[in-house]
Amino acid sequence: MIGAAARFGATALIAGVVLAGPAHAACKPKAFGSGSGANAGIATNKAIQNWRANVLAAYGVAFTNWLKAQNRGRRCLKSGAVTTCRVWGNPCN
Repeated sequence: MIGAAARFGATALIAGVVLAGPAHAACKPKAFGSGSGANAGIATNKAIQNWRANVLAAYGVAFTNWLKAQNRGRRCLKSGAVTTCRVWGNPCN
C-alpha cells in the first residue's frame, strides 16, 4: 500500500510537469538578416532589425525577440569604411 506522503509526492511531481509546460519554446526555421554601418556594432544592430522584420513578416510578432532565438550567429566583414553583418537564428516564442 502506498503511503499518503508518497501519493502526495507523486501528485506534486505530476502537477509540476503539467504546469511547467514544454522544456523548450516553439521555434521556427532559421531566419536571416543583414545590415551595414560604420562599425560592427551599428551593422549588427541593423542586421538584427532586418532579422526581426523578416521574422515578423513570416511568423508574426510573437517570434521577433532576438534574445529568444536559438542557434544565433553573426558574421561581419569590413570593406573600406563600411562593415556589413549578417545574422541568423531560429525564431522562438
